[in-house]
Amino acid sequence: MNEALKYGDIGEHLCVVSLLKMGYDCKIINLSTIDIVVPHHDKLVRVQVKGSNLHTRSDQKNPTPFYFFSTAVGGKKEPITNQHCDILALVALDIQSILFKIPCGQASTRLKREHYTANIEEETWEKCLVHIS
Repeated sequence: MNEALKYGDIGEHLCVVSLLKMGYDCKIINLSTIDIVVPHHDKLVRVQVKGSNLHTRSDQKNPTPFYFFSTAVGGKKEPITNQHCDILALVALDIQSILFKIPCGQASTRLKREHYTANIEEETWEKCLVHIS
């Protein structure tokens, strides 16, 4: 199995477990740019999952570890927008933590480990739901 696909599957399952723990029913569907659907009120929330391990650039004097997420689709690397999904789930695979965010049209996202604080899943999920409601 391709490493990227393996990481994607792990990220999707971690995301489902997190959402289930928060009390949300959800299903993995893998349909185009939608990995998970979550019924919320009268609509289905479409979630795209991206996973990353911690990276460190070796070409810098003081390298800062970061997570790198490709938030683009297709051969031309079109940035993911709210036309593709409602929420992005950025999964830090090594610490099994998820930061949810609204797609903002960026082709990639870098996050430091410090972004993944306690309760980050619940906080960012609720903020996203408020934004899309």
